[in-house]
Amino acid sequence: MILEYEDTYMAWKADEFARLEKLNPKSGAQVQDLCLHDTDESKLTKRERLVLILIAICYEIEHNMLTEELTDELYFYYQDMQKGRLEKILAENEINAIKTDIEKYYKSVF
Repeated sequence: MILEYEDTYMAWKADEFARLEKLNPKSGAQVQDLCLHDTDESKLTKRERLVLILIAICYEIEHNMLTEELTDELYFYYQDMQKGRLEKILAENEINAIKTDIEKYYKSVF
């Protein structure tokens, strides 16, 4: 699964949240399986991986099922954001939304 830059984070997040609501996962592990269901992570760009993982993080936090694994990912994404690394991999039209979500969810967890 390759995300084109036309598939912005916001659009992908809305679609994935709608799909997950229909599937009603019962655990964070199920959320991760559903979000990454047919994805070979080794073939993803850094941007694609960030988008897919961050959507899983957001959903897990909003449904009170955040796994330790994605807690760690959120921490590292926050550190990358603080160090200005995200601007190098994201499209201009999605940087603000991604930064907003990382900050919002980071503050709710840590």
